[in-house]
Amino acid sequence: MLTWPRDLRSKDMKTVLETLYRFEINCGMESFWDGGWDVWLGDSLNGMSKVNVQSLDIAIEWLVDEVERIYPKLLEDAA
Repeated sequence: MLTWPRDLRSKDMKTVLETLYRFEINCGMESFWDGGWDVWLGDSLNGMSKVNVQSLDIAIEWLVDEVERIYPKLLEDAA
């Protein structure tokens, strides 16, 4: 059984994205010069949460926060 890592916020982008992939959580990022990063969680079939941020650090932080908000059971299982 997979266990949600409680310290995921302190990890690098590669680790965060690989963790989301292992948990079968869809996400994506897109950049546009001088427009920051569009970051999303989910997909067009099941619903999507999106944000625009100015740094990759904030993008990763947002992804982790949003997963934990949308899937609180992951945190309960990790406790």
